[in-house]
Amino acid sequence: MSAIGTRLTIANLPLDISEKDLHDMFNSAGAIISANLIKNNEGKGTGEALIIYAHTEGAQLALKQFNNRTIHNSRIVIKPELPPYSSQVAQRPTFRKPEPFQKDAPIPIFASPIMMFNPETGLPYAEGEAPSIWSLLFPSLTSARWVDPHVDIYVITNFVPHPKDMAEMQRLNIQVLDSEECFAFGRVASIFESFQSSCPIGGKDLGGSGIIGVTRFFAVQGAMEMLGLDMVFFFEGDNLLTRPIDYIAKQYQIRENKIDATITHISFHASFIGLEFLEQLNNQAALFGAFTKNHVTNACFLTGGGQDMRLGYEGAKMLQVQKYMFNNVQGQLDEDENDARIMNTAGGTVPCDVKPRRWNNALGEYCRASKEEFGPCALEPNLEIFNKNNGEMWTSKEDAFLPLLFECDPRSMQPSLTNDIDKIPGSLQQNLKGRNVKQSPGSCGPNESYLCEPSFSDNVHISQTFYCDEDWVKSDPEEQNNKAVSFKYGRAFSVTPTGHWVEHYNLHFQGGGCKKQMEVVFAALERSTRQGDEGFTCEEMTNLADHEECLRTGTGAVASMSDYIKYE
Repeated sequence: MSAIGTRLTIANLPLDISEKDLHDMFNSAGAIISANLIKNNEGKGTGEALIIYAHTEGAQLALKQFNNRTIHNSRIVIKPELPPYSSQVAQRPTFRKPEPFQKDAPIPIFASPIMMFNPETGLPYAEGEAPSIWSLLFPSLTSARWVDPHVDIYVITNFVPHPKDMAEMQRLNIQVLDSEECFAFGRVASIFESFQSSCPIGGKDLGGSGIIGVTRFFAVQGAMEMLGLDMVFFFEGDNLLTRPIDYIAKQYQIRENKIDATITHISFHASFIGLEFLEQLNNQAALFGAFTKNHVTNACFLTGGGQDMRLGYEGAKMLQVQKYMFNNVQGQLDEDENDARIMNTAGGTVPCDVKPRRWNNALGEYCRASKEEFGPCALEPNLEIFNKNNGEMWTSKEDAFLPLLFECDPRSMQPSLTNDIDKIPGSLQQNLKGRNVKQSPGSCGPNESYLCEPSFSDNVHISQTFYCDEDWVKSDPEEQNNKAVSFKYGRAFSVTPTGHWVEHYNLHFQGGGCKKQMEVVFAALERSTRQGDEGFTCEEMTNLADHEECLRTGTGAVASMSDYIKYE
């Protein structure tokens, strides 16, 4: 018999069976992690159940002993939750003991994978047919190469790029990977196969569906396995880097703290992502997709853009539960490997003392309280059903089942007291728009309230004339305008209400219409490297058009940060 994993779906159960009866029956085949009846929105049984065994042998024996058995006049049907793994990986548990962290290994950049389909055929573009994707790659990747001539940069696509795009990638020494090879490599192949059974990729109506937003993470996992990488920097096309990745990793002590992944509030638009975390995020997407299609909606759970962000917490939660199961059922982990370790890079300026706290599902709580039904919150009703049916570990708020969230201790964040520009605190902040530099995805408990205390760098001044020309910005300019930015030495800075400077390691141009401003900001960054010790700002402009022209050419720029210089 082929190995089937540890999860079994039971169908056609009598509606009067109890979870205790279910547990007692299936526990006779082997140790059970959980046995849960699947219930609908009204809390009533559907005649289905999910059994999770500690070992594959128990699941195999249960399938042999109980499939097609009659209980209370109902003949039950048992199926594995996921398709069988290939023989190469069939004996592995879903979760592997983590490999030793590669403390000194460089971290490559992975542009967000790009999947496009011919609108006439619904198939990937044939060679020579793909339109240019220039705006999805540049100047985002241009900035990445500009700040680091040596870092490895990869782009994954499901088509041969347009000659114009390919020429620029060759000039910048950017490597292109085939998505189909990534999907089919190693452990990700079977997970992706399961995901595709509920959320097929392809066709004519993929725009904004959210399917591609999640599918790209499967491609990145396959590429990481193929290249032997333990961590990458995931970089979407609406970002400009101003510092090398290795510099940012050292500032946030990514390797030293054995971080599994970073988030910028709730998003992965510019994030360090480890292989162990990514595999669990993809596992969760595949399992949730199968559950939703088979038991709830009979359709793919992804219905709109931004929904991949909601799965970030679910991936961290699944990694935490898997580590708990591995440690308590299958073997012992080292003490610092017992937890999923996620860092919020919108959690304050660095350097700082990084403090961990247990991360409860604050986004889910917000979605339920606000009753929002779009974006990430659209998944919440079905996620709630899914997690309840998975067992207590998935809904528990006990520390053992909650991932660790690392954030800066505000008491340790101090402004620079010298005019050495390299001593200015920095942040891989979330958005160019808005005042916020700091924003947390979780609420602080009684013993963690100090992490929510204000610091000098929580907010910076906002521009009066530089903003994204979109209705959602213009309706609230005091909160949605861009940050007021000064440029010096090829870097970007903003000043706080207390008169202290903060450096931006990355600038994120949120919203499709805002990306057109990337070119003028990158022009300002480049020009500032040619002006020696002369920093500048365009904040004295009186309207948006003049402000953008100032960024592009320097017309009307005024001196800024004159007291700050490089000492080395």
